[in-house]
Amino acid sequence: MENKEIRRKNFQMLCDQHGRDVIAKKMKYSDTVYINQLYGGHAPCGDRTARKIETSLKLPTGWMDEQHDKDDPEITAYIEELKEIMKSSPPSARKKILSFAKFVHSEQESEHNQ
Repeated sequence: MENKEIRRKNFQMLCDQHGRDVIAKKMKYSDTVYINQLYGGHAPCGDRTARKIETSLKLPTGWMDEQHDKDDPEITAYIEELKEIMKSSPPSARKKILSFAKFVHSEQESEHNQ
């Protein structure tokens, strides 16, 4: 998949999660016209725009360039494996697993933001 398609899908996913109006406000736009153009693929998401999205939404630099959609086979495999681990674990272990995952994620974000 080309970089521009990855960025467009990531942007669509972010808009679907947060809402276009919220994205527009965080990016300091007065309306959603440009957001709608990006969402529909009618405006390119170049490097400067990708970095602005990441900065505005407090995402790690380069996040827009990596595939994050639900159809990513690697992510799907990890999710399935984690489901099995969680199902076979007692509730106290589930909380520890989730806490550990959140810790690792926050460490990764800290490294990307330095």
